[in-house]
Amino acid sequence: MLHNTHNARFYGGEFTNVGRDLQTTVNNYYTPLQESSNNPAVLKEKALEKLFEHIAPGAFHNSGERHDPPRCHENTRMAILRKVMTWARDPENLRLLMWIYGPAGGGKSAIMQTIAELFQKEGILGGSFFFFRTADKRNIKNYLIATLAYQLTVNLPIFSDYIIPVIHNDPSIFSRTLDAQMKALIIDPMHAAINAHPHVRDLRYIVLVDGLDECAPEDSHREIINLLSNSAFSPFRFIIASRPEFIIRTTFSLHTVVAQTETLALDNMYQPDNDIRLFLRDKFDELRSTHPRGRYFPACWPREEIIATLVRNSSGQFIYAATVIKFLNSPRHDPVKALDFVLKAQPSPERSDTPFAQLDALYHYVLGTVEDIEKVLGILHCIMLIESIDSIDYLEALLGYSEGDSRTILCDMHSLLYVPENNRDEIRFYHTSLGDFLKDPLRACHLYVSPPYSNSFISACFARNMYARGLCSLDTIVGYLSVSCWTYDLGHALLNLDVFAHVPFEMFGFSTGEIYVTLTSYFEWLYIQKLDQTLPQAAQVYDAAVEYLDTWLSCIPSTGTVEDYSPNFLFPIISAIKFGARDWILLNYCVRENFWVSIGIEGAFFLEIENVILDPRRNSFDAIQRMNTTSVLLTFFCRFNVDNRASKHVARWVDTLTILLSSTTHDAVPQRAALFRPYTYCGWMCTCNLYRIACHYATPCKLRDCSYSTGLDCRSCKDASVLVFKNVLHCLSVAAIDYVKRSGIIYETHTYGACRNNLKDGLDHLCVWCRGTAEFLDDKHFGIYLSTFEMFANHL
Repeated sequence: MLHNTHNARFYGGEFTNVGRDLQTTVNNYYTPLQESSNNPAVLKEKALEKLFEHIAPGAFHNSGERHDPPRCHENTRMAILRKVMTWARDPENLRLLMWIYGPAGGGKSAIMQTIAELFQKEGILGGSFFFFRTADKRNIKNYLIATLAYQLTVNLPIFSDYIIPVIHNDPSIFSRTLDAQMKALIIDPMHAAINAHPHVRDLRYIVLVDGLDECAPEDSHREIINLLSNSAFSPFRFIIASRPEFIIRTTFSLHTVVAQTETLALDNMYQPDNDIRLFLRDKFDELRSTHPRGRYFPACWPREEIIATLVRNSSGQFIYAATVIKFLNSPRHDPVKALDFVLKAQPSPERSDTPFAQLDALYHYVLGTVEDIEKVLGILHCIMLIESIDSIDYLEALLGYSEGDSRTILCDMHSLLYVPENNRDEIRFYHTSLGDFLKDPLRACHLYVSPPYSNSFISACFARNMYARGLCSLDTIVGYLSVSCWTYDLGHALLNLDVFAHVPFEMFGFSTGEIYVTLTSYFEWLYIQKLDQTLPQAAQVYDAAVEYLDTWLSCIPSTGTVEDYSPNFLFPIISAIKFGARDWILLNYCVRENFWVSIGIEGAFFLEIENVILDPRRNSFDAIQRMNTTSVLLTFFCRFNVDNRASKHVARWVDTLTILLSSTTHDAVPQRAALFRPYTYCGWMCTCNLYRIACHYATPCKLRDCSYSTGLDCRSCKDASVLVFKNVLHCLSVAAIDYVKRSGIIYETHTYGACRNNLKDGLDHLCVWCRGTAEFLDDKHFGIYLSTFEMFANHL
């Protein structure tokens, strides 16, 4: 095979090379790139562009998004760094996964940042991913593997030759599971690189994953640990740093993971107090030379006992010491006086024995120095709860601030927040422990704002400052409203919120049904608030929303005919009925014009109308009882020109209509009853429509040799189905006749034969009165019904 083959290149598959004493199996991970017709350089560029679209650049250890990331202070954490470096360099080490864990503020990210920089200098950094719970793309697992794969193509150039074909031939790989992505984008290409370049096996590449506990949801923690544990092979080694959360602890305790994991706990074994003391001394010396008031510091400031107190208050957490230094470094403060106040800040007696007692006292003190705490807390909660805030400009637009206002408000918060110079960058917490503090009512005390109130504030901001300008969708507002409580400020914002301002009528159709769903959620939430008698403002807001709906509906006929908007017009009609509109211009227009509904309506929307017809009070509101809603819907129902898509739903409506007409809870109104005069027929009752509807009542008989369901003729099946369908029509007609009688409409009667003899013109000429008689059920030679089922036998 392949005799005298020259300059050949093979793609894909598994090949066995057998020759004398050598038998090896080689997995070839290439797939065709059609190099004869495509420039390999262009294909590589396109594949890397595709890869770049699915990464989180902010997760790199040297990303500009992580401005001034925490790192180990010089000559601190030396014992820990030595252990990590020894583990990474040891070629005989069989534990290829390391877990570094410790409490919040223990310095995990600083250690990971430092070792990332050390590994990069040595040329052994494969890649890094720094999770962060409030940063887009860095708080979920989706971008992890692609981000690491991208860095490997940079740090190990030959690796790109083996990942490019994968992306080129399967661009959807980024939508697969993490396990599938790891195999296709990292493991398989690395195996291929090793087979082609054996020296790669002797290399070492360390991959870092920091802040695993900040990845949502929690179930992803177990998935990522197991994935990296199973993927650790030469030349890869992985380091994970995280808090010791329950799921993470239990996963690392599995025997399959324990066997290959090196653990490193950031506890007193590594004497963090000594490192914190060194850090404080150096920073105070630096403060003396850089602060505007440094020349006026006392010569012996701070005294050794003060540093000892700060070390003790730190409880082994670098975050406390770092926050104190950042606070003292503010040019707005006199560091000597500010330090005295910090030392006097005492934790609450109830929480004095908790691990974060001193840190909490420090947070209370810093937040107590700000000028406008309400505005500061508003900004902090926006940062915590809104993932889309990617710049100061966006934040100020959301809050309705002028340019530069946020900097003024946060001028005393620079010890806790990173406030960038560029308005196009985002404000970030220096440490996630601040968010933990604010979310805990026992720790934050009077600074605590419950989530419902925080979401109310955010909802009001979106409604007041963003929606009218087209900077957010109604779905965004409804998302926050659903977890909000009522406040006066929120009510005032919603009072002026025209939710229909950005709902173009021509787009309000079946292809954009989510608009209808969102509006339903909005009106239902308002109605629940309206029912609360203690919230009179909620009733005003609900009435205002209905007025906006009326205004929107009133504009529709003036901009075109209903036919111009078909099939979209049914959505605003049912919206008007369900949400309680008072202006019936559109609805009356549709009725007056005798408009025929000649569309196949989707099932979910059919059921929505059905619910309104059967029980307006269940899925609608009080206002609907003041309208003639049933008349409108019955009018449309009687004018349906059914197509194949809608036939099964109309079959359900036949039963629904029967219930409605026979219900004692609905008054018989002459306007509605006129639709069912004995000599009147419904549009959907024409012969062609009955052909479509009838097949949904057909069921195979129970004879052993019946093949009706396969399309063969079976008289028993057809006779049974005809009987079912005739009974359904009979019940509907009896209910309609009773409805007409209760309305007081006078009508004439006739014998069954008067209509029976005109069937040559179609079933629609069999009137309501005749279908409601016993003769109709007893007519054994009603051939037209049999032909109905014969026509549709092959479609069942």
